[in-house]
Amino acid sequence: MVLCFMLCIRVKKLLKQAERLQLQLAEARAHSRDLKAQLADAADYKVIDILLLICFLQGVLFNACVTSG
Repeated sequence: MVLCFMLCIRVKKLLKQAERLQLQLAEARAHSRDLKAQLADAADYKVIDILLLICFLQGVLFNACVTSG
């Protein structure tokens, strides 16, 4: 009888631990999705920055050609 009671307590503790781990897993997945979205945004901004730099440099080169010619 005592053994059964001790097993029940152990099972309850393990169930609570499993619930906590499920919650941690859900939070980690949400955090991962967040980081992936931030990384995608950063990549988009990086591409935009590079394109703007190219446009700027083309403008500088164009102006240099026009004023020297």
